[in-house]
Amino acid sequence: MLLSQDRVSKIYTQIALIYNRLLNETGNISGVEYLKGRGLSKETINRYLLGYVPCENVIYRELTKDNSIDVKELIECNILKVCVSSARIRDYFSPNRIVFPVFENGKVVCFSARSTDDVTKPKYKTLKYNKMGIFNIDIFKYNYPTVYIVEGAIDALTLCHLGFNAVGILGITNFGKEHIEKMLYYDGK
Repeated sequence: MLLSQDRVSKIYTQIALIYNRLLNETGNISGVEYLKGRGLSKETINRYLLGYVPCENVIYRELTKDNSIDVKELIECNILKVCVSSARIRDYFSPNRIVFPVFENGKVVCFSARSTDDVTKPKYKTLKYNKMGIFNIDIFKYNYPTVYIVEGAIDALTLCHLGFNAVGILGITNFGKEHIEKMLYYDGK
């Protein structure tokens, strides 16, 4: 089954809301402290639906307990992965990660996540479904005279929080002509 981008975005929005609730509910020290340490307010955290992964398989448990979303859909949009060696289904993001939903045209199209400790590897992970990762790309529909291009969601968020217009490239090593074209010709539609 090939999911439509609209269906993927609806699933991703539900996931972003769960991660955001978990960050706010658990008051997780490492997640909240990391974001506060970067100078982000609770308002900014909630405006961008930043979230936290407190434990293993939180999405699997949350979304399959009431059968609200088919497990096959979650696997297809890469939020769950099948581990053949252990015969288990697991969440894409492991615990102790801040999760940054990436919006395009007001819809969640992918995620980036950063570990909050020095143990969890890799430090950064990006989950994509047929989209390139440009955090805060919707800013281009406002035609600001200056938009700063930085590496990653957290740097873009920090600049936005300070009053600058910024986007973050997810996976800067993959930055190329297609990113520039997308930003130059972005119309928010």
